[in-house]
Amino acid sequence: MADDGTFGEFRRDYQEWWQQTLALPVRRRGHAAASAFELDLDHVIDHVRSVGSLAADGSTALEYPKIATKCREDVARLQARLEQDPLSDVECALYGAYLRRLDALLARLAALPVPEDGHLGFKRSARTAFGFLVREYHFTEVEDSPISVTFARDALRVELNYSPEYPANGVVVISSPPSQDPDSLLMLDDFVFAETEQLTFDYSPYDLTRSSGVEAFFHAAASVVRRQGDRLLRGDPDGVRQLLVAAAARERAYIELMERTGSR
Repeated sequence: MADDGTFGEFRRDYQEWWQQTLALPVRRRGHAAASAFELDLDHVIDHVRSVGSLAADGSTALEYPKIATKCREDVARLQARLEQDPLSDVECALYGAYLRRLDALLARLAALPVPEDGHLGFKRSARTAFGFLVREYHFTEVEDSPISVTFARDALRVELNYSPEYPANGVVVISSPPSQDPDSLLMLDDFVFAETEQLTFDYSPYDLTRSSGVEAFFHAAASVVRRQGDRLLRGDPDGVRQLLVAAAARERAYIELMERTGSR
């Protein structure tokens, strides 16, 4: 979580905005009696609340400037529609003032810093650990966000994600063949199974709420992918098939385990 003073300033504005939101007619009456304008406004409110609550807590996991820009476009469209909806003069004035307040909040959201190294240093850790993709296999980084980095070459994509709730999504390899065959997807657990026949990578040693845990996790994950994925990463079709066979075997073994466990 960020300690930057701008997050504290945003938190105060966010809390004041939320109290004002609770007093809106659409929030008091509910959706059953809401106009089309109010329903659309409520949708924007829900989105701003989900993003704003993270920012108010000091999270650096999102690209707030990019999100705020899109939300401000939605607010501008609502402002243009305001007089077209069957609202009373009092409600029209109330919602007009509210939209101006919401736009001011979004302007402050847009000013929040986005760490260059990503959330908890994720991008730095991911790029360092998987730098071998660029050096040895000639991949190129094609996308990034505070919680994701993607490398690609030809039909292969390696997606690295900060996903503490479901760390198995931390490393995803996608093969998109030029034929009409569907994309093939491999998870970190599949690489582990191919090496040791363990059903999952051992995620327990890594505290993904700390930058040191993020760094250690991606270092360990990169070691597994590097050992088991050489042929895959070189673009060898047999390497892809070999790992897909392991992935299918892991899935069957996992299902069998769940069935045995569930039958007790």
